[in-house]
Amino acid sequence: MSSSSRNLEPGPKPAPALEWFRSVRPVIYGLALIIALTFTLVTELAPATKVDLEAGDVADQDILAPRSISYISQVLTERAREEAAAAVRDVYDQPDMRVARAQVSYTRQVLAFIETVRSDGLAGRGRQRAYLQAVPDLDLTDDTMNSLLSLTAREWESVREDTVSVVDQAMREEVRPDRLQQIQAGIPLLVRLEVPEKQALVITALAQQLIVPNTTRNAQATALARQQALAAVQPVRQSFDINSTIVHQGEQVDEADIEAMEQFGLLHAERDWRDLTSLGVAVTVLVTLLALYIQRFYARFLTSDRHLSLISLILVFFTVAAKLMVPGRAILPFLFPASAAAMLLTSLFDSHLAIGVTIVLAAMVGLIGGNSLELALFVAMGGITAALYLRKSPRISAFFRAGVVVAVVNMAIVLVYRLGNSDLLGILQLLGASFLNGLLSAGITLVGFYVVGTVFQVVTSLQLQELARLDHPLLQELLRQAPGTYHHSLMVSNLAEQAARRIGADSDLVRVGSFYHDVGKVARPYFFTENQTAANAHSRLDPLTSAEIITSHVRDGVELARRYRLPDKIRAFIPEHQGTRVVKSFYHRALQAADDPATVNADDYRYPGPRPQSRETALVLLADSCEAATTAMQTQTGPEIERVVGQVITDIMTEGELDESGLTLGDIHLIKQSFVESLHGRFHTRPKHPGQRTSDQLRARTQVSASDGERAMPSGG
Repeated sequence: MSSSSRNLEPGPKPAPALEWFRSVRPVIYGLALIIALTFTLVTELAPATKVDLEAGDVADQDILAPRSISYISQVLTERAREEAAAAVRDVYDQPDMRVARAQVSYTRQVLAFIETVRSDGLAGRGRQRAYLQAVPDLDLTDDTMNSLLSLTAREWESVREDTVSVVDQAMREEVRPDRLQQIQAGIPLLVRLEVPEKQALVITALAQQLIVPNTTRNAQATALARQQALAAVQPVRQSFDINSTIVHQGEQVDEADIEAMEQFGLLHAERDWRDLTSLGVAVTVLVTLLALYIQRFYARFLTSDRHLSLISLILVFFTVAAKLMVPGRAILPFLFPASAAAMLLTSLFDSHLAIGVTIVLAAMVGLIGGNSLELALFVAMGGITAALYLRKSPRISAFFRAGVVVAVVNMAIVLVYRLGNSDLLGILQLLGASFLNGLLSAGITLVGFYVVGTVFQVVTSLQLQELARLDHPLLQELLRQAPGTYHHSLMVSNLAEQAARRIGADSDLVRVGSFYHDVGKVARPYFFTENQTAANAHSRLDPLTSAEIITSHVRDGVELARRYRLPDKIRAFIPEHQGTRVVKSFYHRALQAADDPATVNADDYRYPGPRPQSRETALVLLADSCEAATTAMQTQTGPEIERVVGQVITDIMTEGELDESGLTLGDIHLIKQSFVESLHGRFHTRPKHPGQRTSDQLRARTQVSASDGERAMPSGG
């Protein structure tokens, strides 16, 4: 068996360990991404301005606000609640007149006892004072007791009546326990003015001690009033303009100051296990959602180390950049070029993946910025705008146009959050930073293209634009050495590109891949029909040798692609555009020349492959075969073109060449329609001139001249 047939033999099965690794690859990448992002969030990467202060410390310098901010202060709100609760006075029940009457009655009893003591002529002054001191709730001074005992009968009668009257008046009012001393102090005002001073002092002394509270505190009503007062307290919003002073030098730091510095991320805070756990959970949720998104819409990426590595590194890179630029900064967060990630992913893959990654990145930036909704929305809106506007464009100007659109959206987000801010200078600074953000994102995207294309061998739109230039050295060599092949490649490019647009494949990649799919023919150009101007070179060779020369253009093309450093995606078009098809013209000649056709091995006349592994390379295989067949047969009319194209595509499908390409029957139907339309425009009819051969004569002549060449059968070329 020849070397070409040996290449088709299945290789050894992968080791079990390798199979296991492939099955858990997405999990390994996911865990690695979670660890990397969590480590980034909990690590201080930038030397930001931090202070070590606690409540009660004295600030040794002015502490300024690094950016404008407005937040609900829990400390100030709690203070307002405490003040509101303290301002609510206790609620008391209405005065109990039963208590008043009982106290007036008790007053009469006390006065009656005092009268008995006064009328006891046998007791001396000392014993009388002892009797008076024994009266409950009555604590009279010696002077008061002497004045009381020295009163005449008429004076005592007046004192007794006025004391009852004063107690009666006082007990008719609300007497609260907390106001008892105040009411007692006002007793002298209730004594009649015509009463002599000596008697008034006795009346006051007696009445003050006979006044008792006549109402009680209503605990339930008091609690309700305080609850209503607390509910009426609105959350206190604390606002700082950029560069305004949070704490002045020499001032004592209180809880509100500590809270403000925490909002700005200015404190050296020791993270405990709860902080680490919360960040880890947040990152895990975000990465899991991204993984599910990729599994749902980009399942093919889960088996590609290159794609998973690239997406992970882009996300980690921009998260690290955010960690360096966002915490504790005023202007830098709005210069953070997060939209560059969206532009890069849109150009490398598509806008849908870019939007998914942008949302995750926006959440990460929000966490880094102290749970800032403003920064999260700033990053999300800018990135989504970039992805939707840019799409996939090979032009450099498109990136800068997208950057300008992103800048406008960024400025709009700033105005949404800062328009009510009185700091006009701060708003203008943020607007300027937001505008520069868009342009900076476009510039970083272009640099990222170069790095990604070099390190990951990913074909970017800019690389495709460069490779599509017809003055590329390899294309120029193809033009000089094999002009027929060069023209054929352009024709294949036109066919395949139009069909790619019809089915939604990567038309730019198809167009460039078509340019290079036959570059291997520059090694032996005159062995291929399109480059022959004289006798057919294969007429002097045996079929096997001719087949080896024809199939060798694949090997030669791969070598040239490696020498000119073509990207892997472009190199894939060279072997896959022929797949594992048989060079039928030489195979049939070998069958005819052989005494025993069974001795002719078809694998000796087969291309090494592999079969097309993508829709794009499959499109070029179909376009190459249809272009070769219609050119060789000089097909001109619409029905003839449709018949030849249909037969070529049917043969290729029957041979199984499209089984691994991902093309559907619907795609193939659209491809056939596109080919027929494009070829019909190419073979349009022209007026006949005198002496011009007919199409039948040309077809017969071409069939004869191509009988020994590659294009005699649709599988050639």
